[in-house]
Amino acid sequence: MAEPAASSEGKPVLTEFFPEEHVVPPVFYRRVSGFAIAGLIVSAVFGLWVAISALVGFRSRSPVLLPIYVQMLPIAGAVLALIAMLLIRRSEGTLAGAKLATWALLLCAVFGLGYWAYYGATEIAVCNQAEAFTREWFKKISAGDYGAAFLDTQDPGIRQKVNPNDKETIRKRFLNALGAAKDGNMRGPLWSFKEMDLVHLLMQGGDRSQIKTRGVREWDYKLEGYRVKQAFQITTDEGSFEVQVTVHGIESKTREFEGRAWYVVSGSETGVVKEGWHISELGQNLAELRRQSARFIDQWSTKLARGQVTSAYLDTLEPAEARRLEKEFQMRSMAARLASSGMPLLSILNTDLGLHAWRRSLCARRLQETNLVHGKDKYDFDDKATKDAVDKGVLNMFGASVPGAPVYVGLKLQMESIHEPWHYENQRLRLPHDCKLGFMVPPTHEGGRPQAQYQVDAVLIVESDAGPIDPARLPSWRLVRIDLVEAMNLDRMKMGAGMPSIPRGFEPGGPSPDFAKPPPLKR
Repeated sequence: MAEPAASSEGKPVLTEFFPEEHVVPPVFYRRVSGFAIAGLIVSAVFGLWVAISALVGFRSRSPVLLPIYVQMLPIAGAVLALIAMLLIRRSEGTLAGAKLATWALLLCAVFGLGYWAYYGATEIAVCNQAEAFTREWFKKISAGDYGAAFLDTQDPGIRQKVNPNDKETIRKRFLNALGAAKDGNMRGPLWSFKEMDLVHLLMQGGDRSQIKTRGVREWDYKLEGYRVKQAFQITTDEGSFEVQVTVHGIESKTREFEGRAWYVVSGSETGVVKEGWHISELGQNLAELRRQSARFIDQWSTKLARGQVTSAYLDTLEPAEARRLEKEFQMRSMAARLASSGMPLLSILNTDLGLHAWRRSLCARRLQETNLVHGKDKYDFDDKATKDAVDKGVLNMFGASVPGAPVYVGLKLQMESIHEPWHYENQRLRLPHDCKLGFMVPPTHEGGRPQAQYQVDAVLIVESDAGPIDPARLPSWRLVRIDLVEAMNLDRMKMGAGMPSIPRGFEPGGPSPDFAKPPPLKR
C-alpha cells in the first residue's frame, strides 16, 4: 500500500490516487464593475450619436453641431471608465470589467476628441469669416459707401443682382415701406439702415475710429446657415462704445453665388449697446456745441420763414464780413435820411422802404448766386414734378418771387448727421445737422388745405469762429453749406384717414410691377 506523500505545509496528499494534472484551481465568482458597464454604454451612445449625425449632416450638407449636453457625454463616459479602473485595481480580484473600462475610455477618446477637434476647427473658420466680413462692412460705412454697406444687410442672392454703385437702382429697389421710423414717417429699408445708431457712430468717427474685437458671444447653425453674434469696442474722438453685430452666413443651393456669403442681421440684434457708452470730454463738449449750433440754425430758419432775407444772408458770412456789410447798410441809411431831411414825412418813409427793399433784393440775389446749396442736380426725388417744385421752393426760400412755387414753412432739426462727419480745421469747427425742410403750395382760399406739401431731407453745415472746441466761450456761427439729399411729395404718400401711407415707388391702386418683392431684413 502506498504511503501518502507530505505536502509543503506538512499535510499528506494522496498523489497516487489524485494526480496533479487532475487537480484544478478553485473557481471564484467576480462581479463586473457597474461603472465599467455604464462607461461603455455612455461612450457607445455618444459614438452612435456622432455617426448618425454625421450621416444626416452629409446628406443635408449641414454641419454636425451637437447640443452641449450631448458634448458632455464623452467626459461622463471617461470619468465612469476611470472610476471603474480604480475600483477594479483596489478590489484585490473581486471586481471584473477592466477590458470594458478600457474600451469605454478608448471610445470616449476617439469620438470625443475627434468631435471636439471638428467643432473647434469649424468655430475658428466660421468666426474668422464672420469677423472679416463685419470689418469690411465697418470700412464701407466709415467711407460713406452706404449703397454697398446697405446691400450687405440683404440676402446674398438678392444683392448679387444689384450694382452697389448704382444708387438709383438701389433706391428704387428698396422703397417698400417698413414700420414707422424715429421721426414717425414710413421709411424703406435703406433709410432704416441709415438711421441705425451704429451707422451714425462709424460715420462720425470716420478713419479715426479704432475697432477692437471683444469675441463671439454666440454662434449656431440655424435657418440653413451660420449665425454669429459678435461684440466689438469702437473708440472714436467722442468716446468708447460697446457694439453688437450679428451676421448670417449661407451657401446657395441654386448656385447663385459661390462659397459661403454673409449678410448683417439688422434690427435689435445689431447696434450700439446703450449700457456700454463712455463719453469723452471732447464728446461732451461737442454735444453742447451741437445744441448751440442747433439753436443758431433754428433762428436762421425762422428768419427765412418770416421773409427776413437780409438777416439770413448775413448769417452765412464771416463775422467780420457780416459786420462790414451791416455797417455799410447803416451808413447808406443814414446818408439817405440826411439827404431827405426837411422833406415831407411820406417821402422819408418811402426812402426807408426803398432802402429796405434794396437791401432785401441785394441779399436775396447774393443768396441765390452763392454756392450755399449743393446737390441740386444729384439729390433723390419722387418724380420730375417734385424736383421742379422743390427747386422753385428753394429759390423762394432765398427771397425770389416765383409764381405758383411752394413757400418755405420751416424745418425739423436733428442734433447730428448720418451723412457728414464733423471737422475741426484751422481752429474752426464744422458741425453737420440733418434736417427736414418743409415747403407747401398755399391753399386757394383761406382755411383751405394746401395744394401740395413737400419734404426735403437735407444736411445743414455750420462753422464756428476761430477758437478751441469749448462751449464755454459761446462761439459765433455761420451757415456754410446746405446739402440736398432727398425730396418727396407728401401728398402722394397719403391714402386717406385711417389708411397707411403708400410705400414710396408705388402708385395708388396696387404695387407697380416694376418693383420686385424685397428680401427680408432677417432670415
